[in-house]
Amino acid sequence: MDQSKITFSGEKASPPIRTKNSWLSSNAKDNDTQLKYFIEYKAESSEHINNLYKFWGVGEIEAYEDMLKCMKSLTRAEDYAIVSQECWDCLVYCSLFPKDYEVDGDTLIQLLMAEDLIMEENPEEIAAAYLRALCKYGEVVSLLKEDYGTGKMWYKMIGFEIPKQVLERSKINPVRVISDTPSSVLIDPIAETKHLHVTLQCLLTKDLQALGKFTKMRTLLLLQDHRANVDCIPCGFFMSLHNLRVLDLSRTKISELPSSIGNATSLRFLDLSETLVTRLPETIECLQNLQTLKLQNCPRLLALPKATRKLTSLRHLDLGTLRRIHSMPAGIGALTYLRTLSEFIVGREIGCCIRELKNMNDLGGKLCLSKLENVAGLDDAEEANLISKQRLKKLELRWTDDEYQEHIGVNHEVISYLQPHTSLQDLRIVCYGGSTFPSWISHLSFVNLRNITIFKCSNCQILPSLGQLPSLESLSLIELIGIRFIDIHFRRNKFNPSAVYEDDQFVAFPALQKLEMKSMINLEIWSNIGRFDLPCLQKLSIKNCTKLAALCELTNMISLEYLELNQCTKLPSLPNQLELMPTSLKTLVIEDCPLLSISCSMEAQDWVESQHSPNLFIYQREEGAEAGAEEQGRRKAGLVLANSKSDSQIACSDSEAQGFLSSEEDSM
Repeated sequence: MDQSKITFSGEKASPPIRTKNSWLSSNAKDNDTQLKYFIEYKAESSEHINNLYKFWGVGEIEAYEDMLKCMKSLTRAEDYAIVSQECWDCLVYCSLFPKDYEVDGDTLIQLLMAEDLIMEENPEEIAAAYLRALCKYGEVVSLLKEDYGTGKMWYKMIGFEIPKQVLERSKINPVRVISDTPSSVLIDPIAETKHLHVTLQCLLTKDLQALGKFTKMRTLLLLQDHRANVDCIPCGFFMSLHNLRVLDLSRTKISELPSSIGNATSLRFLDLSETLVTRLPETIECLQNLQTLKLQNCPRLLALPKATRKLTSLRHLDLGTLRRIHSMPAGIGALTYLRTLSEFIVGREIGCCIRELKNMNDLGGKLCLSKLENVAGLDDAEEANLISKQRLKKLELRWTDDEYQEHIGVNHEVISYLQPHTSLQDLRIVCYGGSTFPSWISHLSFVNLRNITIFKCSNCQILPSLGQLPSLESLSLIELIGIRFIDIHFRRNKFNPSAVYEDDQFVAFPALQKLEMKSMINLEIWSNIGRFDLPCLQKLSIKNCTKLAALCELTNMISLEYLELNQCTKLPSLPNQLELMPTSLKTLVIEDCPLLSISCSMEAQDWVESQHSPNLFIYQREEGAEAGAEEQGRRKAGLVLANSKSDSQIACSDSEAQGFLSSEEDSM
């Protein structure tokens, strides 16, 4: 494998170029060689290696391998020359952070890119592979936590020593200042002659003017606990900071950024998240090297600069959710290198409409399209070209509330032309005003679609045939007040001749684990669930469906562990009553269902003893009653019936089930 190396006797070679599609030209022999290397050094289990080849190209595999080799050389204090220069530079950059410093993975990757440490055409993927390898080795950074819902990862810096030989050859100058006060920076003569990376634990606004004199400063970070001390940036602060590449002012109290920011022409990373800024200066157009602009949760932010379209190097624009922006700046479609765009707010003005997305085919991660009622026509929606954005994993389609849609006359056919690529994993539809959903939402080609939320689509009268989706794991249906019946169409598309299956062959919702129905206040009947349907369903929650009078068969839900029925005031009984409930059930919660509670209580004890562990117990608690000693003893592991919402107590069959319920309440 061709690598650039640290020779210590000559010049450094260029970093290796790993192309995004390099796996296309690889052959079995190359893969066998790499696999042999992983097994020899016991870097990962064979199962994990197979996963790497499934989700990574050869470029990422090589990067992972290189970093493992780098760490091995570091611990043995030998063989420095066989390690790629790129790995050493990334390692040295990580050493600039103080011990126990916490940072999210996306930010750390963007910081590595800001120093031009990764020269490949897909630096984000290569950097992510490096971080995975560093975490595996555990001497430099550790994985603090991972949010599987969002895909975000947080890391903690462990703190380590870099050999002098490596520092001397690194393109990252190791001079750094980590201080409680800026005084050590201000008196350090090195700061005037070498590139400087500054991390301050305490900084007052009056000290910023002095820091602005250090023309060699490349990084300025303020630690999280002390950012509130900064409430403004001096007007001329950036006049001499031509070498500044990284500036993190997030969580400070600043309300504006001075126009002198235009002088920081080398700036590649700018984070103003959770500040009070209302606007950015138009001089931001001078930041032609800017790659990352973070504006997460800026509650007073009114608009992005008109010059945003000129930031043609921008790859990551994160707006978060808490801000007052009404539309995107005109011409944002010029930012064709964008890989992260957390939200696109559709406007009606020229240059602000949804067709600006046409050429942004590198967009990945999560994208929210909001104010979709402003889409002018079907041609505009089609030209947005969502179907070509194969890196998108999560998509939210959001309209404004129904009353406003009726007022302006929204064309509800627009959603049919917003079909995403089949690589999508998570779909959320909010306040859609049409009566039916497009056919693409339940198409069999969406083999990666795992999570769907449909929220407050009040005019919807027929649910899409989501049972056809082969990989759907979580489904939430909330405030769909137009739904009266859930029938066989929910399982499969009965109107499509090509989707006809024999009942003994078709399995609806083959991978679904969690199903939530909430505030579907006009739902009366849920029927037509087949005997082999929902084989993996573990959690079923039906809340505030006040007209629900008939429920589908639950007997064949062989994996069901948690069942909650809440405020289903007209539900007279469970299907076949309790005697035929699935034996996998561990937790049953019935709350504010007066007819159902009375019906179940008469045979609950017999059912528990015959179908489940005798340790389980069902009881009904009267409103306002205090739990006595005998009652408390029954709660050790039981199934609960409760009529009082305020006084209901939930006891579960094991601690895991209790946590299941707690996590659900926290998420609401």
